Amino acid sequence: MIWPRRPSCIYVFSIAGPITEASALEFALRLRELPTRKPAACAVLLRVSSNGGGAGSAEAIIEAVNLCREELGLPIVALVMETALSAGLLPALAADRLVVTPSATLGGAGAIVRLLSPSALLSKLGVGYTAYASNALKDMFSHCADLAPEAEQALHELVRENGRQFMAAILACRPALGAEGRERLAAGQVLNGAEAVALGLADVVGGFYAAVAECGRLAGHGAPLLRFVEPASAVPWPFLDGLLRLGKRWLSP
Repeated sequence: MIWPRRPSCIYVFSIAGPITEASALEFALRLRELPTRKPAACAVLLRVSSNGGGAGSAEAIIEAVNLCREELGLPIVALVMETALSAGLLPALAADRLVVTPSATLGGAGAIVRLLSPSALLSKLGVGYTAYASNALKDMFSHCADLAPEAEQALHELVRENGRQFMAAILACRPALGAEGRERLAAGQVLNGAEAVALGLADVVGGFYAAVAECGRLAGHGAPLLRFVEPASAVPWPFLDGLLRLGKRWLSP
């Protein structure tokens, strides 16, 4: 008997919460597992919900998305239902198509470094701080002393350069973005989903079903299956994980 061929599948990934090195690595490793999964993948749906995080980690996620597209030949559709701000915006823009709800919030582009200046408080407490550094910039990220003028200038230039790099990453993902969209993003403004589509930052206004339809259209499948890719268990060995779950059932009242 010849069994009918199982339809290909859309695999749904989620990037939720702060963009960190751990979340970027988790996503990249899960994405590389797609060739071993059954049924076969025909597209990736990436749900993004993040208020930001590390720009370097977001750039690593972009690299993983690009490799998935180039090496596996899979279309990737991103979905933003709530927020994609600051570093959380970059993974959403890296997809082939970006679907957003009308009230989704996108933008907040740019770089920022926050430092406390506790010197006045420390002086009231009678606490002194001294650092012996090999150069004037070594202690620039300290939270115990005010910035020296040369360190303040260097930090300003670092933030400006990271801001320029952030905008370059956006334009690499969205080269057709119009002048108004560029200006508003460069100014750090935020847009709702409808505005983002009108300015060319996103492609489709819709929700989960619209994103699934985009995946099916790009993959050439009418009604593919859906599979949600869950984050890895905190326990590295499935057998040990099973034992722990069994132990919880035994110990529960």
